Amino acid sequence: MMRSLYFGILLLALAGPAQAQQTLRVLKAYAFDSPPGTANGAAYLVIENNGPAQAEIVAITGSVAKHVAVHSHVQDGDLRRMMPLELPLVIPAGETLTMAPGGIHVMLMGLKAPLAVGDLFALEVKLAGHHADTALSVQVKVFDVAFAQTLIGDRSQGHMGQEHTGHGH
Repeated sequence: MMRSLYFGILLLALAGPAQAQQTLRVLKAYAFDSPPGTANGAAYLVIENNGPAQAEIVAITGSVAKHVAVHSHVQDGDLRRMMPLELPLVIPAGETLTMAPGGIHVMLMGLKAPLAVGDLFALEVKLAGHHADTALSVQVKVFDVAFAQTLIGDRSQGHMGQEHTGHGH
């Protein structure tokens, strides 16, 4: 009896990080190929939080670029500017964070190599709060930007939209 109690406690202790992996799912992870001479790129993620508590993204890292940060576009009069977002990004329980062209995105500054159609690269989404000390490993696939524009229209207009802004303080 006592041995089964200890075994049950051990299983619960081990289930913490695994539960975060199950309650947070990356539904999409993509980027577009780099135009010639471009040193920067962007990646887009769609992360679903099916858990009972909010998820807090405290960092996104990757070795594909010298610097990785979360940015968004803001309207400043007639100009549209890109600005870094303050972390954490909060994904409330039961909601989805959609990063898309023209909105929130993962900025890849100082690419170590151009992004080519068909490439895969890894990003790591680091979490805090209920999911503390957990990270989601994400494989990002690179698509042809010209082909994508025919599907979604002008990227600067953000036609893909955001289901949730994910802005937390």
